[in-house]
Order: sequence, then structure tokens, then C-alpha cells
Amino acid sequence: MKEQGFVTPDRFNWLIDELEAGQLAGQLMIISAHIPLYAIDKDNDSPISLETMQTMLHKYSNLLLWISGHVHENKITPEKSLDPAHPEYGFWHVETASLRDFPQQFRTFRIVSNSDSTISIFATDVDPAVKDGSPAAISRSYAIGAMEIFQTEGNIPTPSGVSNSELVKMLSSGMRKKIMQYKPTTAR
Repeated sequence: MKEQGFVTPDRFNWLIDELEAGQLAGQLMIISAHIPLYAIDKDNDSPISLETMQTMLHKYSNLLLWISGHVHENKITPEKSLDPAHPEYGFWHVETASLRDFPQQFRTFRIVSNSDSTISIFATDVDPAVKDGSPAAISRSYAIGAMEIFQTEGNIPTPSGVSNSELVKMLSSGMRKKIMQYKPTTAR
């Protein structure tokens, strides 16, 4: 299956400009993309390779998350800093499934500062309340049916990677100073 992670130079340059502006403004940043990072340059001729994209992203210490969908799975992957001496250049890659797929969950994010100069990102998977006979209940039955049809034989119908998580991000010294002006919302 082609993951269709095609990134043009124009889009890549736009993203760099946005990240540069956010970094210069001292802002924490989140990238929301349809495709997961690993889909870039996979089985296609993307002018921008996955390696080029990852190298660029790891230059921005204020980048918290790359949030994506596309493959309809719930996964969280640490994108560790390329320089072990500077963990603040790492970020989190969070993939979220579609509401059309079983278990039909959506994900919420809450970002808080900690007293130890880190940021916590609380990623919570939410089960919507579904009344019997409602359009949502009918949709859920379709999602279960599709999962049963397309799963390989012997698989138990369970969600992939569904979990509530606390993701901790190290801050750069400049961001620490800025954040310390505000009262931490969690104790660490």
C-alpha cells in the first residue's frame, strides 16, 4: 500500500517558514498533518525525503507534536533528538484513528507546564456515548463489520494502540525562562 507521503518543495519551504517564525516568537508549536512522518518518501518519488524532513524538524526546540491520521491507527512514537546532549530537539509523533473505524474514538490533548521546566502533553482517547438505534450506533456497527471483514483471520477485534498517555517534552533554556513566568499547573 502506498502511504502517499508526497511533500513538494513549496510545502516544505512553507513549513520551514512557519517553524522559523514560531521559534523566533518563542512559541510552542504543533504540526497537524494528514500523513504520518514515516509515510513521506515511502514507495513514491517525493522531492522531499523522510530523512530531510526529520533533519529539518529536529532543528526546532519548540516543536511539541506532529499529529497525523491517514493509516487509521492510534500510535504514539517519540522522535528523539538527533543530539543526545540536547533532548529539547526531540518531539512526539501522535497518530490518531478515524471515527469511521472501530473503536470509533477521538483523541484530545491538554498541554501543561511542569515545575521542572518541562511540558506535559496529556493525550486522551475518548469513547463517544452512543444511544441504541442512533445514526452513531449504526455507524459503529458498520465500523465493526468493516474491521471483521478486513482483519486477517485469527485477529481479535481490539483497537490498535488505544491508550491515555502523558508525553513529556524537555524545553530549551529560552523557553524555560519564558514558561517560568507563568505558574506551573502540575507538580513534577
